[in-house]
Amino acid sequence: MDTAADQETQVKEPEPPKASLWEDLIDIFISPAELYRRRAHDSWVKPWIVLSIILIALYYLFYAPNKELALASARELLARKGLTELPAGAQGTTNVMQMIGGIFQPIGVLIGLLLGGAILWVVGLVAQGGPRFRQAMMIVAWASFPTILQKAAQAVLIILKTNSGEALGPVKDTSFGVLRFLDPSSLPTPLVATLSMVDLFAFWQMVLWIVAVKVICNYTAGKATAVGVAAWLVMLLPVIGLGFLGQAFGG
Repeated sequence: MDTAADQETQVKEPEPPKASLWEDLIDIFISPAELYRRRAHDSWVKPWIVLSIILIALYYLFYAPNKELALASARELLARKGLTELPAGAQGTTNVMQMIGGIFQPIGVLIGLLLGGAILWVVGLVAQGGPRFRQAMMIVAWASFPTILQKAAQAVLIILKTNSGEALGPVKDTSFGVLRFLDPSSLPTPLVATLSMVDLFAFWQMVLWIVAVKVICNYTAGKATAVGVAAWLVMLLPVIGLGFLGQAFGG
């Protein structure tokens, strides 16, 4: 039996290093492994709230380009139905939806977290030793922060395009992947949805998933990569499903 002196000399397990929110926001971009190691047992709620607040702020900061994007999307939808002009009152409806659109940012983020977290969790179960559901949600929550850069870059590109007097392509001109080099308006909606995943920011999030499961689950680099890629491939299924739904309602 250990004596009191022996117990005092036993090495205590080091506590996870504490860090501020600012350090977390920086580390997710420059040192994601350190962030995930530090937050391995934390909740997903905090990053979801922080990300939602930032996206709401960006939405209204770039209100003008977001409005142009909404109008361009409406025009493309009508073009798929064989129409050339917005119906009377359509622009007014778009304006109202645009004004209140910011409040839907947290909802959209939450849906993405639930979907991505569930997929990563299930794939981890199949691979064995994967993250718990709560951890999977946390992983996806932090991995969603590159969306901040994506939204800002999209807004800048929209401003440049509209200032040049050219027509705005709501999918082509906001893509950071293969769709930028294609004509999305001539492609079936399910194919557009599928190709939207072949994108710099989609791959970036996948890489963050890989880093996270390697650190949190003690996977080898190969196993972590397999889990991350598998989760990305499974993520294609609901994306394609949404594409078929959009085709059914949008033509």
